[in-house]
Amino acid sequence: MPFFKVDPYPYKKFDENRSKEDSEFLQNLFNKSKIEIFEASNAYNNNSDGLRSFIFITRSYEHIRTIELSDQATSLAVAIIIFAIEGIMNHIPKPKHNKPTVNELRFIKYLNRCLTRTDKLQLLNSLVFSAKSKKSIPMTRGTSRHVMYKGMIRKCKSDRYEVFTNEWCTASEETSNIHCNCINWLSGESDLVINYYLRKIARHLYKMRCSIVHDGIAPIITYTDEKPKSVAFWGMTVSDVYFDNKYSKHYKYESSLSRQRLETIFVNSLWLAFQKGYPRKKY
Repeated sequence: MPFFKVDPYPYKKFDENRSKEDSEFLQNLFNKSKIEIFEASNAYNNNSDGLRSFIFITRSYEHIRTIELSDQATSLAVAIIIFAIEGIMNHIPKPKHNKPTVNELRFIKYLNRCLTRTDKLQLLNSLVFSAKSKKSIPMTRGTSRHVMYKGMIRKCKSDRYEVFTNEWCTASEETSNIHCNCINWLSGESDLVINYYLRKIARHLYKMRCSIVHDGIAPIITYTDEKPKSVAFWGMTVSDVYFDNKYSKHYKYESSLSRQRLETIFVNSLWLAFQKGYPRKKY
């Protein structure tokens, strides 16, 4: 039985050992069997370039993550995830009017298409942002809110339903939140509504990506400290700022994602991307 339904290296003489290594790598990365990898690779029918690119991208990600990153290197962990996403979605063409930019569009489509509903909700619940303000002191100005906060308030008012609100929202790594009602409301909404707010998160993350690439400022998205054994509830978050030079603004945000959970979400999304045959051929 071959390791893939499509030969990722058709330009070379067939190398069974190399295909075996690639298959075993993907089996370990996704915790899947040889048969599951073989069946999923059917998505790359007539697209050996796409399969080869996917293997190279994921191998590069895994190498950097396990060999070159320390437990504290959370900023770089986020950066390599974002750059891997851009490579996996490089079949998405440039928008006609360049709004959003091509890399932002690729990031938006990846989050919409390759995250499970549960992972989308966790990502949406784990980040809160302040109102935009100019690059000035104090940088903490603004109230921290989830991206779905205003939508929740509008919907509840239109339905004549009073919702519990706080002076600010609290980031949480779970899919529920005892501190504010944003995720509890969004969990009952359709996938279309969830994807609408996921697009807003994608835009924030894309601006963080630009802050890393263009300004050399690496925002920290995850925390690395584990919950103390003697503590029942651990709500530690990271608070940081990233810049948007295009509009001369800064954004303050808080994150409650552990690096382990962030990487689990990403690996889950990679499996869905593999099953979809990303990156696809460019047309």
